Amino acid sequence: MVDTKITGLRDIPLVGRDELAPSPLREAPGGGFGQVLADKLGEVEHMQKEADQAVKSFALGNGEGLQEAVVALEKASLSFELMMKVRGKIVEAYQDIMRMPV
Repeated sequence: MVDTKITGLRDIPLVGRDELAPSPLREAPGGGFGQVLADKLGEVEHMQKEADQAVKSFALGNGEGLQEAVVALEKASLSFELMMKVRGKIVEAYQDIMRMPV
C-alpha cells in the first residue's frame, strides 16, 4: 500500500509576507492596484499631450525640430499600445475569473 502522507513538511522554512521581495503594487501608498493603474493612465495621457504640443510647436516653427516631434509622437504611440495590451490582459483575466465555477 502507498503511504499518502507527505513527510518532511516541517523541514521546509516558512516565508513571512514581510520577507518576500518588494512589489511596487504592494508598496503603493494607500491606493493599491487601482491607484497604480490610474497613475499609469495619467502618464499615458501626459505623453499624448506632450506629443500634441510638440507637433503644434513644429508646425508653428516655434523652435521644436522635426526630430523632437517624431520622438514625442513615437513615445506616445508606444505608451498607448502598451496600455491597450495591458487593458486586454486585464479584461482577459477578469473573464477567466468569471468563468470559474464557484
